[in-house]
Amino acid sequence: MKAKITLTLDDAVIEQAKIYAQEQGISLDEFIENCLKSLIDENNLTKTLEPEFD
Repeated sequence: MKAKITLTLDDAVIEQAKIYAQEQGISLDEFIENCLKSLIDENNLTKTLEPEFD
């Protein structure tokens, strides 16, 4: 399942990430997803968030 997310990041970080992703031949979305997956794997983060109910 895919979900949309809004992030507020430094402009320079976004531009560098766009350049890197383009050089790798991947989308910015794919690059960010890969980074997050890598951090999760490296830190053995296997917990899941409990759903929030209003």
